Amino acid sequence: ERAFAIVTTLISGIVYAFIFGEVALLIQNQGAEWQGYRQKLDSINRFARLYELPTELKAKMQAYTMAAWQLDRGMDKVVVLQDLPEAVRVQVMLHLHEGLINQVHLFKKASAAFLRALVLRFELGIILEGDFLFQQGDIGETMYVIRHGLLEVLVAAPTTGEALVGTAAFDAPPKYDRVRVMGPGAFFGEISLILRQQRTASIRAKSRCDFYRLKKADFDELLELFPEQREGITDTAGNRLVQDVKRAKSSGRLLGADELRLLL
Repeated sequence: ERAFAIVTTLISGIVYAFIFGEVALLIQNQGAEWQGYRQKLDSINRFARLYELPTELKAKMQAYTMAAWQLDRGMDKVVVLQDLPEAVRVQVMLHLHEGLINQVHLFKKASAAFLRALVLRFELGIILEGDFLFQQGDIGETMYVIRHGLLEVLVAAPTTGEALVGTAAFDAPPKYDRVRVMGPGAFFGEISLILRQQRTASIRAKSRCDFYRLKKADFDELLELFPEQREGITDTAGNRLVQDVKRAKSSGRLLGADELRLLL
């Protein structure tokens, strides 16, 4: 009985030591992540003082740093995955992005190999309520898929549509017509991966929103690696463009020739 008690005590000691060790490691890791966050805020404060940034701009930089930290707790996904075999990294990224990719018609005809390479190139981003993701007239080079939050699609009102850049009206907020609101799972800008053109609408955050993005440079690199995929993807993009033009016309909105370059 005494031997049993001794063994039980030893086992309990080992278990408790393991648990306490894990807890201590967790606290240490959280402390390191928090320290990294504090260092970023300190860097922003020094940067703002050095360049005499307005208080509002400094506050916005701090707000984005805080939002980004809340999103991933300071964890750098690239650093976490960089030493893993590519097959494992692909599995992880497929787990994170496969549902989103399946919603994007542009990739419906893409091969499995193309999609495996594609998921490694998605990036996570965030935008805060009231800020613009991009504005009408900007050159489009990125596709987006909303993860959480709401974005509103805005088109410059006819009276201000020509006075967005390069005039005195640039200093005053232009007037917009809201076309629609997009939520989780919505995607837009995929045509910009095929055609480098001006955005035909502005996107503004209706709430805090995080999203995945794919840049044209990364997409072009993929098409060089998988040239056989180009025709199917461009055909799908063309069909989507035609469908959206028809949908816009059926809703009563008349389209000019310049608007045939649609889709944000």
